[in-house]
Amino acid sequence: MQTLRKWRIPVDLMAVIVLLALCWLFYWRLLTPNLINQQSLVEGDFSGQFVAFAHYQAERFAQGQVPLWNPYNYGGHPFLADTQAAAFYPPRLLTIAALNATGGSSPQRMYYALQNEMVLHALIASLLMYALVRRLTLEQPYSVIGGLVAGITFAYSGYLTGYPQLQLAVMEAGVWLPLMLLGIHEATRLDRVGWRWFGLTGIALGLSLAAGHPQTTLFSGYVTLAYLLWRTLTQQRRWTVFVIGAAIFGVIGVGLAAVQLIPGWEYTRLTVRTTLNVDALGNGFPFYDVLQVIFPGILSLWSPLYFGVVALALVIYAVWRRTEGAIFWLVIAAVALGLSFGHGTIIYDVFYNVVPGFSLFRGQERSAFVIAVSMSILAGLGIISLLQSGETTPRRYPLVLWGIAAAGLVLSAGLFVNWLIVPGTDNKHLGLVTFSFFVAILTAVLLTDTLVKWSSSRWRGAAIIGLVVFELFSFGRGNPNLEPKPAADRLTPPPLVTPMQADKDNLFRIDGAHAVGENYGTLYGLMDIQGISPLRLVSVDRLLKLAPSCAWQALSVRYVPIENTALLLPSTIVSTQDRPEGPLYLHQLTTVRPFARLVYRTWIEPDDNAALGVLCDPSYNMRESVILPTDPGVTLPASAPTDSAAEVTHFAPEAITIHTKSAEPAILGVALVYYPSWQATIDGQATTLLRADTALTALVVPSGDHTIQLDYRPASYTIGAAISLVTLLLMAIGALSGLAVSFRTRHSDSTGQ
Repeated sequence: MQTLRKWRIPVDLMAVIVLLALCWLFYWRLLTPNLINQQSLVEGDFSGQFVAFAHYQAERFAQGQVPLWNPYNYGGHPFLADTQAAAFYPPRLLTIAALNATGGSSPQRMYYALQNEMVLHALIASLLMYALVRRLTLEQPYSVIGGLVAGITFAYSGYLTGYPQLQLAVMEAGVWLPLMLLGIHEATRLDRVGWRWFGLTGIALGLSLAAGHPQTTLFSGYVTLAYLLWRTLTQQRRWTVFVIGAAIFGVIGVGLAAVQLIPGWEYTRLTVRTTLNVDALGNGFPFYDVLQVIFPGILSLWSPLYFGVVALALVIYAVWRRTEGAIFWLVIAAVALGLSFGHGTIIYDVFYNVVPGFSLFRGQERSAFVIAVSMSILAGLGIISLLQSGETTPRRYPLVLWGIAAAGLVLSAGLFVNWLIVPGTDNKHLGLVTFSFFVAILTAVLLTDTLVKWSSSRWRGAAIIGLVVFELFSFGRGNPNLEPKPAADRLTPPPLVTPMQADKDNLFRIDGAHAVGENYGTLYGLMDIQGISPLRLVSVDRLLKLAPSCAWQALSVRYVPIENTALLLPSTIVSTQDRPEGPLYLHQLTTVRPFARLVYRTWIEPDDNAALGVLCDPSYNMRESVILPTDPGVTLPASAPTDSAAEVTHFAPEAITIHTKSAEPAILGVALVYYPSWQATIDGQATTLLRADTALTALVVPSGDHTIQLDYRPASYTIGAAISLVTLLLMAIGALSGLAVSFRTRHSDSTGQ
């Protein structure tokens, strides 16, 4: 293929080896088998969200089942449809397959495996950014050096080494943007449009979508569209190139991820995300966070805007010399910076009202991801321009670099004086700023001829790469995401979990807010009404905001671990757990509303707020009645038959069997979260499910003995899976046909025919 003819494999192989070695150096304490030196990511979102979900998925896959529904958090929710589950993300599938093939996915093994998956994506980030800048500058000297600087800056600056390490979906969705851009570049590099390269962009878009953080993919998609538009305009191509190219990669990306996207769209429309207004969505950085571009850690726990003094100096050089593409990436970074302030600037309000997608997501500071990408590309372009022979450094450029050093000196001096005067002042900030000050001095020396005359630009480039590594890796050693604790010691079940797990004869839920928490119900196989997923059903959220005693009864809660020795409902303390902050007591409620029950009284209330008020009214008998939004169309007896019964004879995540017995027609109330994709049959005949108690499920049952089957069969999954399979099939056919054409062309050339 002509597009890769000038790719220097030996040099690039050496660069790949360098990036591999640097990835090991940065993360070696996560990878080492030596327990004495081993670190692990702190528990929280990483363990509760991603380890818990991946562990559940691995267990279901090991049983030959697709995890469509998860009964263990929020009273039950559509697992596959929760985007951050990343149920069909290819690297996640490989992680799970490797664990299941080598001894199973215990929580501890999954913890270690997902850490390695995070490290792998840091490596992918550096390799793809290297490849992008290398291809952008392939005709120029020192292209390899530029690619290395860009790759190192992207993978190890403040964004990807900050909270995205714990928010794994954020990191994994973001690393594919350089590959999306690479596809656009190759498609538009020659006079003749390389349409097939848009397929590479589509594959990268599909991977980003499948990784499970749509907001990051939204940023990536718009940056890619902007890059395609810029290439189309600057090369004076026809507008059809932009339209058709965008359509190709958009259709491929969405098609590949449809198996997750369509269920996710169905679910998201029913979650609390739809209730957030612009005030709740518009949070972002305070303006002073810009200082952390070169002075990291002085204002917040993480420094996502940090990319270092050296990279900043190279960015300034690229813009100063008007290197090709520099102004475009500077504008992209400036817009992203404006967005990152959220309500702090009018830019977010414009995007919220005009640009599709921006009204769906909170946390506008995440646009720092786009800044990280832009600055990394500019740093790579800057060092290439700096090292090219025959170019002289702009006269005022050294003044800028020494000015940055002077600013660091002034800030260091101020912090030092404050440390001397104010007793007990933390000297951490002083150390961080002083470190940046010394790096600024070294940067000014290396990037100008003020003190040192370099005889070889290659040696100068190597020294700058060394300084980039020294700066970013030295700051990375203080990463607050890491603790000196082996992954094997993580996620030990709290003592109170054991007696609940032992109660296998009863179908019940727990309120694990105080003992299980953070989606750990999924890890321990306990049906918890709590969770930390950012997506939860509005109906369930309303139930959970009721008085605890009311929510417990509605959701069939049997166990409550809590610090209190007494509850508002009658209970017995069955176990105690000692903790440094005080003992924790496991309460077993004396009276629990059954998971499935036959009732003969209905309360019709179409307004959910009024229905919730009725539900918690002390005069309302929750065990013997059910609240429905409309009349069920059945005549119920004046009193309940004495021999009625409802028994759950089989319970699985997507299939529940209930046997009922009643001399009269009844309403079967089930403490199952109401969701459109659940279907019901009575003795094999389809019947209609009703929404009961605002968030749960009910159905009309005729008199007699009956078998009720509840099955979760989301049509959205079936449709999405079909679209993804068709997309894969068409791509495979296209790839094979392309290979066949290429083979015939080469054969014709070799035979002279």
